Amino acid sequence: MPPLTRRKTLLKGATAFGLVTGGGCLAQRDPSSTPTDTGANSPTPMGSTESAETRTSAEKIMLAFGNESSADVAVHFSIMSEGTVVSEGEVQVSQGEHETVETEIDTTGQYELRIEGDSGFESTYPVQIEEYDLRMGSNLIVEIYDGDTELLIEE
Repeated sequence: MPPLTRRKTLLKGATAFGLVTGGGCLAQRDPSSTPTDTGANSPTPMGSTESAETRTSAEKIMLAFGNESSADVAVHFSIMSEGTVVSEGEVQVSQGEHETVETEIDTTGQYELRIEGDSGFESTYPVQIEEYDLRMGSNLIVEIYDGDTELLIEE
C-alpha cells in the first residue's frame, strides 16, 4: 500500500474512533451514586466555580421520553424535591417516537423522578441538578423499553 493511501486510511480510522469515543453528549445516571459536593460554588465540568448569583441565563430543563417498546404507552411522571411535587404530568408516547415536556426545575439540589406507564412499568430515579445543568439546560431523557426504563441526562 503506498504511503499516501496508508495515511488516508489511518486518518479515516482516527476520525471514526474519535466520533465513537468522544462524540456522545449523554451520561447515564447511576441511581446508587450521589455527588459529594453539591454546593453553589462546586466546580463545574469546565472547571469554573460559578455561583447562582453570577448565573446570567439558564436553559430550561426538559424531560424527554423515547419509546423503544413494542407498543404506544401513556406515561405519568412526577418530579419531587424534599417531599414537594415540583412538576408532574402525563404524556402519550407512540411506539418508536419521542415526546418532550418542560419541567419546573429551576434550582440546584436533589430531585426524585417517578414514572409509571399504562403498560405496567414503574421506575424511580434520583436526579442531582447542579449549576452546570441549570446553565446548560441538561435535559433528562427516559428511554422506555418493554418492561424496563433507563434514565440519561444530557450534558
